[in-house]
Amino acid sequence: MPRGDIKMSYYLQYGTAIMDRSFDRRVDSTRLEGQAKLKGWRMDFSRENGQPNIVEDAASQVWGLLFLIEEQKLGELDQAEQGGTRRKLAVQFEGEAEEAYVYTYPRSATQPNAEFLKNFREVYRQASLPQKQIDQALGLVPAK
Repeated sequence: MPRGDIKMSYYLQYGTAIMDRSFDRRVDSTRLEGQAKLKGWRMDFSRENGQPNIVEDAASQVWGLLFLIEEQKLGELDQAEQGGTRRKLAVQFEGEAEEAYVYTYPRSATQPNAEFLKNFREVYRQASLPQKQIDQALGLVPAK
């Protein structure tokens, strides 16, 4: 999606990335567009140190924050998302299908601690994102 001569893309931020209040300073030229939904994936806590990750699951969905980013800044985004694999997937934004970059990570067996989960829930609450996806990732409620 071009903005003048600058090519822009969407980036879907989920999990602990939402907790990073310095994102827009570390990767400049980003702009928050709103909430978006990624269908066919679910959040779990399979990333190193029990951090959130997404895994394919046809019956699930992941909500996150959608940003516009200059395509020339994708290298900076890769550095910010160290260890992640960048993918371009279809998300739902304002009732329309859009392509967005998301990051997935190698799986680990560690689990999040209680303090992390408390902070994580609060950030999702502040962003008006569904808490249910966190509860499903923790196995507290069944996935649809």
